[in-house]
Amino acid sequence: MSAEVWVEIPRGYVPLPLTDPGAHLAVAEAYVADLVPAARQAVLPAMTGALTFFLETLAAGGAVYCGLGRHLSTVDGQPVTSSLVIALQEYPAPANPRAILKELLARKATAGERGQADLVYLGTRPTMFFERTDGTIYQLQALVPSRDATTMAMIEFSTSYIAHGPQFREMIVTTAASTSFTPPTPDDFQAIAGELT
Repeated sequence: MSAEVWVEIPRGYVPLPLTDPGAHLAVAEAYVADLVPAARQAVLPAMTGALTFFLETLAAGGAVYCGLGRHLSTVDGQPVTSSLVIALQEYPAPANPRAILKELLARKATAGERGQADLVYLGTRPTMFFERTDGTIYQLQALVPSRDATTMAMIEFSTSYIAHGPQFREMIVTTAASTSFTPPTPDDFQAIAGELT
């Protein structure tokens, strides 16, 4: 993949390795093993294996970032854990960004995905937000096309704390607004932040 994306990652996220995750997680497992009670030591290899498979699958699907987050709920102060995945998809030829978003929404409908879709403009760029709950997971996706729609950034927030998920809408809108397909300058990020306030 030759496309690149720059995104301001929200506070509270720790990146997970998408390049050679097995080797990185094996090192982490060795450190964590000393902290885990003896009765639970046996599950560490299975957990490491499952996480390695998950990260390899994300990377194969175009993920460029995966992070685990921990935040405090603004409603009741409860800790809320979540994941944040950013993936890229390239398209063969320039197109109308709105047409690409419409096509992606149609694919979601064909695949039986149900949720709330909203097309908004962040500055002059159309962006689609797709929010859904499947019973155990709350997800909010932001689909951000490049100006010529040759590249699409997908930002996906997921949490099992379903009731708390909507609190993170503003965070994902801010993350989507920070998306750039060209290297940004510090002034660019300040301008984006000013548009959202």
